[in-house]
Amino acid sequence: MGGSEQALLAKKKKGEEADLDITPMIDVTFLLLIFFMVTSTMQETSSIKPPGARHGEGTNKEDSVILSIEAPESLSEEPVIRLGDKPTSEIINLGQVENRVKTAMEGLLDHHVIIKADRDVPHGFVQQILQEIAGIDNEIQYHIGVEDKSRSQ
Repeated sequence: MGGSEQALLAKKKKGEEADLDITPMIDVTFLLLIFFMVTSTMQETSSIKPPGARHGEGTNKEDSVILSIEAPESLSEEPVIRLGDKPTSEIINLGQVENRVKTAMEGLLDHHVIIKADRDVPHGFVQQILQEIAGIDNEIQYHIGVEDKSRSQ
């Protein structure tokens, strides 16, 4: 064998040794991906599913007090009332509605209350909340939150 053949064989051996096992790198990448998917916080959305409507017009949420009413998990429980439309909003009971809405309205120009009730909340419970709100002020306008069918389809 000549010197040039030995040099070619030496280059091949060096090339074979240069192979890297990337399996651990792929494992680490997937572990990082899973870690960030599990620990990240997703944007909070309301769990309320309002009934649909064909007619009506929207109102400004910034100048309104929003009451969210979530359906109870069982028939023996009362619906959950939240002052706001986020799942982390403060939970209030029926007896606190009048005082809490009155306090929330103090800084607002318009006296609007938006009631976002889940479609499974009994109508009688929504009526009780409306009676509580009626005792605050004669100029309060209340709006029942509904799902816009034209946008949802």
